[in-house]
Amino acid sequence: MGGVGIGFIGGAAARASDSDKLVDMQDAHTELEAAALGTAVGGGLLIAGGGLLVAGVVLLAITPSSDESPPGDVGTGVAWRPLVGPGGVGLAVTF
Repeated sequence: MGGVGIGFIGGAAARASDSDKLVDMQDAHTELEAAALGTAVGGGLLIAGGGLLVAGVVLLAITPSSDESPPGDVGTGVAWRPLVGPGGVGLAVTF
């Protein structure tokens, strides 16, 4: 996802730099608007890709080994689990 975002941003930069070669000002303005949209989409994809990367690292880092008992099996304590969904990434904590 991040690679696609970089592609969008690179394409937007190329369109913006090529817009000064156009003779008609309306065409140049249209190219600059398309470049701005590509930059926004690419930035969003980079942010989403970074979020997925962080979520993956967190999920791998907090996965208990097979010889450990889950935190919920203890009579008193804190249990937490990762939450990953379309709305974002977070932790659910139960006391």
